[in-house]
This record gives sequence, C-alpha cells and structure tokens, in this order.
Amino acid sequence: MSKPQESQGKLEQNNHFGVPIYSIMVREFEQHRQPLIDYILELRERDQGVNRSNVRGWHSTEDLHGHDNQHTLWMSQKIQNIGLTAAKHFHGEKRPGKPQLAACWANVNDTGAWNAPHQHLPADWSGVFYLRAENESVAKKNGIADGDLLFFNPLPMGRRFDRPTTISYRPVDGKMLIFPAYATHMVAPHFEEQPRVSISFNLFWKGQQGPNAE
Repeated sequence: MSKPQESQGKLEQNNHFGVPIYSIMVREFEQHRQPLIDYILELRERDQGVNRSNVRGWHSTEDLHGHDNQHTLWMSQKIQNIGLTAAKHFHGEKRPGKPQLAACWANVNDTGAWNAPHQHLPADWSGVFYLRAENESVAKKNGIADGDLLFFNPLPMGRRFDRPTTISYRPVDGKMLIFPAYATHMVAPHFEEQPRVSISFNLFWKGQQGPNAE
C-alpha cells in the first residue's frame, strides 16, 4: 500500500488483481454531509431517476455536478482534486492534462436494493463517495457484508489457482473510492431501514491521446 499526498488528506492505494483502487477520507465532510443527503432525498421526491445497474434503488440523472447548489459544487471540486491526485500517482508525468468530471449521480438504496455487476466504460476513472452507508457493526457472511462494494477478478481462471474471485470494500461515511472505469463491480444488497445514500462519478482524462481524447 502506498500513500500519495493529497491536499485534503491521505490518499491510499491498494492493488487487487492488478487493478489500483484509491481511497480517502474526505475532509470537511461533516459540514456538507446532511445538506447533501437532504438535497438528494428531495431530488428523489421530484425526479423518477434512471435505470442503470440499480435494482430497486434510485439512480439520479448524471448531471449532479452541474447543479447550482453550494454542497454539490463543493463535492464536485473534491472529486476533481482527489481524482487528479489519484490519476497523477498512477500515470506519473506520462500523460499531460487533467481528469474532467463528465458524469455524477446520486444513489439511494432502500431496504433490499442493490446494484448488479457493471463497468463504467468508456470513462477512464470512476468512483463513489459515501454519504450514509451501512452500520459498521453488520457482520460479514462469507467475507461480504450488507452494502459492500465488490470488485471482480478479471482473470476467469483465478479461482482455479486459489485466487479470490472478488474483493469487497466496506462503505464508510465520508470515504471516497476511485478506480479504473473498466473494473467490474457491484453493490451487495442493503437491508437496513434507513436508506443508503452515495454519489458516483465518471472522470475522463482531458487532453489525453487515444479514443477518449477531446
């Protein structure tokens, strides 16, 4: 594990199946947490949302970063700053430019809701920011707890050679995860009465060479 510096805290890197996953506890979270939750729940009341990987859960439209709200604007800036640090740590100076926040949406999972396996291609990097997640005391079953974020081993023969087929991350309020958009992942079912609220996002590498270049 390495800890690249980020102006808002310590950004940690873990590698699973050769896939880098960055995580950080976001500073100033507590003063924006409840206003963000209230705003998202209010959005759900007036917007039916869209269907993506969500099963029985609510997924907002993907323009949350463009809303004229001081708390979503704070969130957008945090995502871009932390995303830049993660991408620079991974790419070094090989790729000029910076990540551009291209899509951002809210997720609300009520009791029994979950997210089916999916990827976020053609984005370059993706992530999630937890506002209200599971009770940390929830016990794991077979290594997985309610609401865990699971990443899948991209090597189909991994299990045959005693390599894990998935790795799970326990959601924590105030934590942000960033990972390559090609990483297949899902969210285990949420069973608590209080809705689970998070924000997901996609980043494109602005100024890069390749299929996503501007």
